[in-house]
Amino acid sequence: MTLANIVSSAASVSQFHDSSDQEAITAAAASHSEGVEKGRNMERGRISAIISADGVKGNAAVMEAAIDLAVKSPGMSAEDIVSFATAHVHSVPTQKTDMSLSSRITPDPLAGAVGGVSSREQRSTAWGTAMQRAGARKLHNS
Repeated sequence: MTLANIVSSAASVSQFHDSSDQEAITAAAASHSEGVEKGRNMERGRISAIISADGVKGNAAVMEAAIDLAVKSPGMSAEDIVSFATAHVHSVPTQKTDMSLSSRITPDPLAGAVGGVSSREQRSTAWGTAMQRAGARKLHNS
């Protein structure tokens, strides 16, 4: 129920009740709104503590498990979630990205893999060999 709904219902009630009832309803609506905001802030703090904890921060697998557990177990403390996730999830090693992207890309990944011959040359040679064998079979079978 939103604050607008509470206030509008309070306004409709005011036709039938005295001003003290109206004040009580308005006070209840205000305290409800304050409680919702306080709860949101507490949950944001809990999630922030989870994702910034040692063992979680920078580890995608552990962070995913911790957030999933936090959503499914709203009553569990941030400390308990972090300790469970770091103890039970196998972490995926993070890649070091010290090298630039251009230095990590090779134009031909198979170049030099077989005696210094590029993959284009290998494909050309393999295709020629396959065609020769196919022709030899065709001549042999006729």
